[in-house]
Amino acid sequence: MASPSHAQILREDVWVPDGAIVDMAVSGNTLYFGGNFSVVGPASGGGVVLNTTTGAGMQPYPGVVGHVFAAAPDGSGGWFIGGDFTYVRGQPRSNLAQIDAFGNLTSWNPGTDRSVGTIEVSGTTVYVAGNFTTVGGLPRNGLAAINAGTGATTGWDPNQNGLPFALAVSGGTVYVGGG
Repeated sequence: MASPSHAQILREDVWVPDGAIVDMAVSGNTLYFGGNFSVVGPASGGGVVLNTTTGAGMQPYPGVVGHVFAAAPDGSGGWFIGGDFTYVRGQPRSNLAQIDAFGNLTSWNPGTDRSVGTIEVSGTTVYVAGNFTTVGGLPRNGLAAINAGTGATTGWDPNQNGLPFALAVSGGTVYVGGG
């Protein structure tokens, strides 16, 4: 039996159900399918941006292949996102990415070897915490600081042990909570 795998690109022209499909049939140009689902809609991926007034999904969707666990504003109308994902808007990204104010993927691409659970931005620094051991190819034990403009991992390395779950930054202090 084959194991499941993530798609590399989410097709925005194909709608998907919110549950399992158990049977399909084609008649002419129409695909019929049935199963255990209640809603069919556009493929949004593992993260969407919602309008604060209406709650409607704003397009274009980021098209995240995987899961987004954290998001933080970049100060220019866009977002830094972190999680357990492999592609964003059809481009390879390893668990970290930046989406600009227009919904486009930026070149910011530090990458981690495992998931990112939380993100905090302070000035020109993006602090991340999660279950990773490398960021931007450099060893970091679950905590790292990244240059918000270049994506380069900074020299900040608390080399903590345990799994961090929470981050907060105030002035020159970074607060970390976890195991």
